[in-house]
Amino acid sequence: MVMCAELIVIGPFKQELTQHYEYPPDRYAGTKAGTPVVRRLFGIVEGTRAGVAFAAALGIRDPWDFNQHKVTASEIDFAALRAELAPLEDGEQHLRDIDALQAFAAEGYDIYFLPNG
Repeated sequence: MVMCAELIVIGPFKQELTQHYEYPPDRYAGTKAGTPVVRRLFGIVEGTRAGVAFAAALGIRDPWDFNQHKVTASEIDFAALRAELAPLEDGEQHLRDIDALQAFAAEGYDIYFLPNG
């Protein structure tokens, strides 16, 4: 079975991050600062090799060890993410997701790895 993967980030709404949220900025017009927001990132569907490389760049040694699924922001290797994900079919979207992940990590959002397969 092929492993796919994605990230889920959760944190308090901040107006300055609206460009990185799930929906267009106008959808957040009435959102109060601090309201919890959830964002799905990446959606790696290129197969197990890509999913494992993705996990490794997040500091996860075993993608199926659920104890490792809460990602520690300081362990994310953003250069490795760019190197691994930019060449993939959805490379441009992955690069935008990396930018969003950097912004969320800098703001202390909770980051969770979610394998599927």
